[in-house]
Formats: sequence, structure tokens, C-alpha cells
Amino acid sequence: MSDIEEMLRRIDDRTTLLWYDRLMEKTGMYEASALDKAAVIIGANIFARFMLKFGGDKHPLRAFFLSLLAMFGLFIAVGLMFAVACFALAALIFHPMP
Repeated sequence: MSDIEEMLRRIDDRTTLLWYDRLMEKTGMYEASALDKAAVIIGANIFARFMLKFGGDKHPLRAFFLSLLAMFGLFIAVGLMFAVACFALAALIFHPMP
């Protein structure tokens, strides 16, 4: 067993093998590497803790809007990283040579 697989087993005591199998089935990651599986598990745990912290388990409508907020936040973060990468690439390409 690799270090990453060992880390997957110790992430959270509440994470059961059944939950892990269901997540891998829904994401289609049975053939993925251990690092990809670790990323999915860690991301799912972060999202679940975010939902629980703000009461997403108490009301379905609140959970829906929290999901939208999380997706919008992720969209903004990825968009900003893409914009910075494009700006840096343009600066490298069009920078005048001394």
C-alpha cells in the first residue's frame, strides 16, 4: 500500500469504505491513480465540511444555495488564475528586449 493510499484510509474516521466506493463510482475514478483519488476525497471532505459549517444539512434550499455559492467561488478562483497566467504569458511574449 502506498503512502497516499494510507493517507486516504486516515483522512477521516467517518469516511467509510461504502462512501468511498460510491464516490469513486459516481466520479468514474476506479481506474484513476491514487493521487487523483486522494484529490477527490480531500475535495469532497472540504466541501462537506463547508456545507455542515453553514448549516447545509438543516434545509435543502440552503444546501442548494451553498452549492451555488461554492461553485461560483470556484469559478471565480479558476478564472482569476487563468487571467493571471494569460497576463504573465503575454508579458513574457511581448516584453521588449533590452
